[in-house]
Amino acid sequence: MGEAKMKKERPPLRALYDPETDILYFHFMDGTAEEILEAGENVIVELDKKGRIMGIEVWDASKKGVLKELRKVVASSKTTRQKKTQP
Repeated sequence: MGEAKMKKERPPLRALYDPETDILYFHFMDGTAEEILEAGENVIVELDKKGRIMGIEVWDASKKGVLKELRKVVASSKTTRQKKTQP
């Protein structure tokens, strides 16, 4: 059996942003949250019954500069990947 078949597949991470509420949501898995924790000022973490992170909400995301920083990281990541694929 190949290594790819042995690894458990994870659902893709989704990042959603609602400009009306200024909430950025990172979705890791579907299901019903069993516990909701406040991880800091305006940061909410949703956990399943096994304690795994299902999602993270960041309130006032643009005001905190989170969106600006994420854009920088994504742009940097694209540049790095392009350099690796060039001969």
